[in-house]
Amino acid sequence: MFYVVMPAVGAIIDGFLLSQLDSNAITLGLIWLCVGVGVLGIITKGFRKAPPEMVMEEKEAALV
Repeated sequence: MFYVVMPAVGAIIDGFLLSQLDSNAITLGLIWLCVGVGVLGIITKGFRKAPPEMVMEEKEAALV
């Protein structure tokens, strides 16, 4: 039950926050999303390959 309620609460909060954004912010966010999907499409050769995995070494992981 907890694994359903908490994501639902998060989705409600996200929805509220998104509804409060200015239209310019929403437009810019959608453009950024489209650019990201486009880059992913190029990297995966039209979504036919698996996306690359991010590998971090211990030194890099400690910084994050």
